[in-house]
Amino acid sequence: MLTQKDIDWLIDSMKRFFPTREESMQKFDQVMEKLDKFVGEIQTKRQEQIMHQGNHDRVDNRLERLEKKVNLPPFVD
Repeated sequence: MLTQKDIDWLIDSMKRFFPTREESMQKFDQVMEKLDKFVGEIQTKRQEQIMHQGNHDRVDNRLERLEKKVNLPPFVD
């Protein structure tokens, strides 16, 4: 039969190995903040990549028009 002393000892022992609800929530909040920051960085990089691709498209179109205008063969096949 477990006594109150045994129960208290078990609870104290469990507190050393299992986080409290508050500790778990703090850890969860930290992870979510880092995830939000990471996702924000990815979105920024994707937007930059889209803008960069647009610049390449404009340069490619201009080069094609110039090549046609002066009857040059394409620079790249």
